[in-house]
Amino acid sequence: MLLYQCSLFKQKGGQVALKRRIIPFITAVFAVIAAVPLLYLAYSQPTRLTIAVGPADSYDSHLIDAIALRLQNRREAVQLKVIYTNGSAASSEALDSGKVDLAVIRGDLPKQPNAGLVITLHRDPVIFLTAIDSGIKNISDIKGRRIGVIRTRIAESDALSVNTLLLKTILEYYALDEKNVTIVPVLLNDAAKAFEDRRIDVIFSVGPSTEPTLSRIVAGLSAAIPYKPVQEENAEDSEDEPKLKGNPDKKKGKAKVKSTKKEEKAASIFIPISEPDAIIVKNPLLVKDEIVRGVFSGIPPTPPDAIPTLSVTHSIAANNNLSDSVIADLARSIIKLKPVLARETKLAGSIEVPSSDKNAAMPLHPGAAAYIDNEEQTFFDKYGDMVYILATLLGVLGSGFAALLSRWSSNSRSAALENIESSVSLVSEVRLANTIELVDAIELKADQLVEKVVRNAVQAHLNHTDLASFNISINHVRQALNDKRRHLIWNLKPDTTG
Repeated sequence: MLLYQCSLFKQKGGQVALKRRIIPFITAVFAVIAAVPLLYLAYSQPTRLTIAVGPADSYDSHLIDAIALRLQNRREAVQLKVIYTNGSAASSEALDSGKVDLAVIRGDLPKQPNAGLVITLHRDPVIFLTAIDSGIKNISDIKGRRIGVIRTRIAESDALSVNTLLLKTILEYYALDEKNVTIVPVLLNDAAKAFEDRRIDVIFSVGPSTEPTLSRIVAGLSAAIPYKPVQEENAEDSEDEPKLKGNPDKKKGKAKVKSTKKEEKAASIFIPISEPDAIIVKNPLLVKDEIVRGVFSGIPPTPPDAIPTLSVTHSIAANNNLSDSVIADLARSIIKLKPVLARETKLAGSIEVPSSDKNAAMPLHPGAAAYIDNEEQTFFDKYGDMVYILATLLGVLGSGFAALLSRWSSNSRSAALENIESSVSLVSEVRLANTIELVDAIELKADQLVEKVVRNAVQAHLNHTDLASFNISINHVRQALNDKRRHLIWNLKPDTTG
């Protein structure tokens, strides 16, 4: 009977133990399944970076606003929060002090030791303009003249000071300074009138060639040059000269010479920087450039030929502490957005990746360099070692847990078998008992052993063989107890035979 009951208990106990083991396992599985989308959600959340740009109504700020809006609308991996400053110098200081993650900086400002370039937004050429009749052909001719340094707004003190510093750098190469030239701040919208009023003799501008007001100033300075197509010039020349048969080359050659003189007049409003390479040797933060032929007008081409000059870059720089993958994502996203942005603002068409030259004045951010050189790391490139170490660690922990579980099971079984052995020793105790009280005490021990064995059976620490052995042993103990009790009771009866 005990064996049958213990078997039932063991069957139910095995189910309970199985449930106790399966439930934590199932819980762990569901925890892992639930963690996967949570980890993916956390991994896919965009990284938000702060970027300093200024002033608030400058070309750079408008371009960065457009980029930030597009990044947000397209839910790109990196998004920008714009912080406005007083200008490039202030933005550079904010980046250097760690107040922002990114900054739009001018290339001719002192480079940041803890930052690297991400994207070049645009290049602003240095443009010297003068009137056709000013007699100024080269920068050295500016001696004794008044130079108007362009600024786009009254409060733009930062850009004015930076541009003035750049002007002094260029003038210094030609042995000119404030002792023999006069520097006059001029608003862009007031530059044309300043020329008319003879307040300035030269305009010094550092800005995009696409600036409409600057194009109007160039057009106004070029207005004194009458323009006619080459065919009309040839017709006029043929009317003025005697028609000589057999000498068409003479007329044609003359017309070409007159056209060349007009182009020289058109070019005379632009003052070239004839030695840009030599200036860059002393000032490596500047960039050799040219004013492209016809950039301001196509008929006639203004300028008629490319004019050598210098330029300064406006670029996004990032703190070198930022993740390489984050910066690579940002660079990729901006380049991908370039066609869309160019439809909104002409300046966006100048966006380009910076030079990867290791000798550049300001190096690339490692993340931008990885993007440009196609050396970006995948998820497993970056975290493969960590995944391998984690898998190995989990394997070791799993093996250790299995070993501990096996040992615990072994110890539990040993304890359960000791209860069976204890039941065997009770038979000897029964035989030595000489009072009813001792028999009752041994029977109590037997009952306690039964409880322990049943509990072990429920916990699946005993198999059917163990239970069968205990059943035989405990039945033998109970039989011995019954015999001993009858014997003691018989001996206690009074003798009535006498």
